[in-house]
Amino acid sequence: MTWTVPNNRKLFGKKTAEVDMQIMDLSISGALLVGPLIDVVRCGSRVPFLYEGSHGVAEVRHIRSADDVPDYANGAYYGVVFINLPSKLKDLVFDHIADRRGQRNEDLQEIWNHAD
Repeated sequence: MTWTVPNNRKLFGKKTAEVDMQIMDLSISGALLVGPLIDVVRCGSRVPFLYEGSHGVAEVRHIRSADDVPDYANGAYYGVVFINLPSKLKDLVFDHIADRRGQRNEDLQEIWNHAD
């Protein structure tokens, strides 16, 4: 998953920067992500993201240090709630739920469509 955030350095005239985030946990309503600590992202920030070519928006609900993750010297965990969930990411969530429940993705898709 790639976040699009304001670029404070404005390298090469770009006003935004793309930051790769790793998905640690995922649900239909949100996710726990780990990545570099981003100064401009705070609790309540709405962050546009890209997942396999599809755009979405998430709201950051909590941020905490990721000192326990060896790959991130200055990293953070981000708890996010999806505001706009791309269909590719929704399909990934449904596939995992279906595997655990022994159901087909189509069954869960039908439930989701009636939840509105």
